[in-house]
Amino acid sequence: MKNRKEGFTLVELIVVLVILAILMAILVPTCVQYIHKAQLKRCEIQRSEIARVFQMVSIENQELRECKDTVEVKAVLGDDPIDYMADLGFYAEKEAYCPVHNEKYTLEVSTIDGVRSVEVLCPCVESEKSYISLSQKVYKDINKPGFDRKDLISNVYDERGSLLKVADRMKNASHFADQDLYWRPYTLFDGTVILYAAPGNNKSHANWSASLVYVDGKIYQSTKQHAYTHQYQGTPIADLKDKNKDDLESYLTDRNFEQISG
Repeated sequence: MKNRKEGFTLVELIVVLVILAILMAILVPTCVQYIHKAQLKRCEIQRSEIARVFQMVSIENQELRECKDTVEVKAVLGDDPIDYMADLGFYAEKEAYCPVHNEKYTLEVSTIDGVRSVEVLCPCVESEKSYISLSQKVYKDINKPGFDRKDLISNVYDERGSLLKVADRMKNASHFADQDLYWRPYTLFDGTVILYAAPGNNKSHANWSASLVYVDGKIYQSTKQHAYTHQYQGTPIADLKDKNKDDLESYLTDRNFEQISG
């Protein structure tokens, strides 16, 4: 009789453990999802506050207010703007970091068609900067003997499930405002990752033909025109793989690209 009682106790214990396992399987993902959403919201608040502080600092500093891009901002401040404002005590040092990815924010200033925009970026934000950051990480993982630049496009596509679409604010000032373009990552000889835009949200390298080129917040557009229709079209950049970042501006000028922002 005692053994039967112990047997029932063991069965009951197993039932309890199974129930607990089921509850854990239900509750843990829910808790993780809740924490992730809370972190995303916190990140959004912090980015908004940093952007607000920068705008406030710019109002009081005419030289800063006249900066057209991030390079000019850093030259005026003599420091990274995120660090500069943290050092002045506008926010705690930990608030300069994304709570989701634990990466320091970057502040991007750009001027497109005469309109200046300020963005605080991290991997949570769908932006060219974060897209390049992802591409750099992918490139680091696959940069082995036999590396093909097509693999970078393909792997970034697989990582995101798509390419990054060119924002209207970037293409509206270009010859390609009425086209759907997507950014494709490209590596220079020195390993620098830039972006070039071409039609089609797919893994194709689009014949290495670039309608737009993005580097360091600057956008260049192709001025090549079809011989008969005179419509603007992409310019081949396949030989750009042999160039370093320092060669890029002269290369684009020689290929009749023109800068439209930054």
